[in-house]
Amino acid sequence: MYQNIICGIKTPHRNGAIYKREVTPGYLMMCFRTDFFYVADGKRIEGKAGDCLVHRPGANVMHGPINEKESFVNDWIFFKTDNFEFKNYPFDKILPSGDENFFASGIGAVIKETERGDEYSRQIISNAIYKMLVFALRISESRQNAEGAVFERLNSTRNHIFNRYSEKWTLERMAALSGYSVSRFCSLYNDCFGKSPVNDLLEKRIEISRKFLEYDLYKIEDIADLCGFSSVHYFSKFFKKRVGVSPTEYRNINSAK
Repeated sequence: MYQNIICGIKTPHRNGAIYKREVTPGYLMMCFRTDFFYVADGKRIEGKAGDCLVHRPGANVMHGPINEKESFVNDWIFFKTDNFEFKNYPFDKILPSGDENFFASGIGAVIKETERGDEYSRQIISNAIYKMLVFALRISESRQNAEGAVFERLNSTRNHIFNRYSEKWTLERMAALSGYSVSRFCSLYNDCFGKSPVNDLLEKRIEISRKFLEYDLYKIEDIADLCGFSSVHYFSKFFKKRVGVSPTEYRNINSAK
């Protein structure tokens, strides 16, 4: 059973105020009505109105407005339980509901039943808290599924490009293959692979060119063409920048081994 400790709706925090607690008294569940920041594992993370957070008991919590001259407002509830039944719950992670009132009705029900305090209130409070936890969990699962679908789509695009590394690829062509706009494609690609699509392709071309150089079967100008570089000059310049030596020097070093 879930039990309310204390809660509030539309709680205002004065301009520049930062809520900080080194040890939370129970589970803490919040939905923000304004943009905000919070600190997790020493890292500052920014969120938007409608984002939710759930912290485990004993968490070191810090929240505040993005701009120190502004205030922030949130709905929140501290609760406790002897049996938290959700495994791998997304604690300390932003859950974007897009709805500033996401927890309002649930917390409102908790407040109402806490005041009523009859024989049914404990169960109604527990059900309300459970329902809010499930709603937040569904956001997380939906997001993971969406992110998984995006990754599969981009990874398929990436593999297609890598299998045709020698072709003339532009961002427009890459984006069209993925089905996203150029700006959206670049943003998602960087999120998935930690680098831009152009740099990723260039690194793949360098990787292939090194193999060609090690086998010593082609002239350097032919390798530049086979790997999709527009000229041997550009290939040599980029190769040295990435590898530290020129293609000729790389070939000589590996031939001596």
